[in-house]
Amino acid sequence: MLPKIRAIHAWCGLLLCLLLAVLSLSGTARIFQDDYVRATVPEARQPVDLNPAVIGAAMERIEADIGADNLSYVLLARDTLSLHRIVMRNGDAAFARQDGQIVQRWSKN
Repeated sequence: MLPKIRAIHAWCGLLLCLLLAVLSLSGTARIFQDDYVRATVPEARQPVDLNPAVIGAAMERIEADIGADNLSYVLLARDTLSLHRIVMRNGDAAFARQDGQIVQRWSKN
């Protein structure tokens, strides 16, 4: 009986260890997401312009390109990343420059 309990304990420990490793690695990757985007998308390295007129024009262009009814939300550019993050109602997403031009678009799997 004792060897079976030890085997069950060892396998449960191994599974929990693998789960924690996956969670740790995905969390680490999430921390460096903005750095990865800046390294792979040249438009993300531009200085940020928080002028309300520029942001308003960008939002109008994004709504025209994607459609206001298809738009879920937009995370505006900030000092760490100079791209607007766009999320659509169907789960698709995109990055747009500060003038609203879409530079990268992808769909969920």
